[in-house]
Amino acid sequence: MRFYRSLGDIQALSFDLDDTLYDNMPVIIRAEKLLTAWLANRNPALSAFSTDEMKAFKLRAIAEDPARRFHVTESRRHQLRLAALATGMPGEAAAELADEAVAYFLAERSRVDVPRETFDTLEALGKAFPLVAITNGNVDIDAIGLSPYFDFAFKAGFDGAAKPAADMFAKTEAALGIPGSAILHIGDHLVSDVLGARKAGFRACWYNHEKNRQLKAQRVAVLPDVEIGEISALLTLL
Repeated sequence: MRFYRSLGDIQALSFDLDDTLYDNMPVIIRAEKLLTAWLANRNPALSAFSTDEMKAFKLRAIAEDPARRFHVTESRRHQLRLAALATGMPGEAAAELADEAVAYFLAERSRVDVPRETFDTLEALGKAFPLVAITNGNVDIDAIGLSPYFDFAFKAGFDGAAKPAADMFAKTEAALGIPGSAILHIGDHLVSDVLGARKAGFRACWYNHEKNRQLKAQRVAVLPDVEIGEISALLTLL
């Protein structure tokens, strides 16, 4: 644990989800592979598109509606619809395929093994503080068993722009009725979480899960208030 400034009086906690409360990258890699195979089975012509071509469909989906930039689920849905249309599928069939593909992907990306340490830490913290989840991702918080631990949960797209934008931090303040200066946000990302929290007036705890990363080697615009290497360290900190 490393302090960069005094925390002051902390009255509530907000948490990032992906790669903070569980290891998300292996989950996404597996879900992407499964989705690719699922799509190839439903429409083999989709396999012909390169990574760059699929990226172009995503950019086009966002250009059609800029709000999708903050909504990973809807940008994927319309990316797949555009790709299906490009293979010659009729509009209704392309939309149906995209809806089914997104539902399949969301189910697979929510097959997350949340560590026992996370459950135990949240349970203990929840006895002393209101807890809020703030995520840019689209995990099903009910499916992974974390919803009972949070008083509120906010998702980018549904609840405003993605972090580091202030939207979800502002919603957290409003929902709790507590000023950001008394809320500690915990997250792994130095921009989305640390910079976002500090710009919104929150306190920021950087979860340095790799433990060998040093702030002096990172491009940081603002320092966190405190750095931890294990989620359970919050029990000592608070």
